[in-house]
Amino acid sequence: MTYQPRENALRLVLGPEPRPAARTVEGTGILDLGEQGRLLGLEISAPPGLDLRQAFCPWQERTGFPEWLSLGTASAYLRLVPEPLAQASRQARSVSVRLAMELDEQGTLLAVILPRRGEGYELSSPSGST
Repeated sequence: MTYQPRENALRLVLGPEPRPAARTVEGTGILDLGEQGRLLGLEISAPPGLDLRQAFCPWQERTGFPEWLSLGTASAYLRLVPEPLAQASRQARSVSVRLAMELDEQGTLLAVILPRRGEGYELSSPSGST
């Protein structure tokens, strides 16, 4: 995860070697925050015209079904911390978030961009929020 100061956003790259994005799709999701604002996970809602199964297909082909991904027909959940840490969080909360998804020419999801500020939250760093 990196900070983009110009956009005032966090960029979560899904692969080890970033590739250039062919297009960006705007969408919505639900950001899960734990104690002291720790980022626990992100649910991405499928925007019109984007097949999330297709967007995540290469990740499944490379590694089998990754443990950090739960994929449904209308949404995908990215687990950002191990499950025991997420379950141990006593003050977890969820907030709606607008996001952008960067895709390559084949429609593979490369990165998710989250605004640092939104209604009901402000992320102070990749590891926490206020």
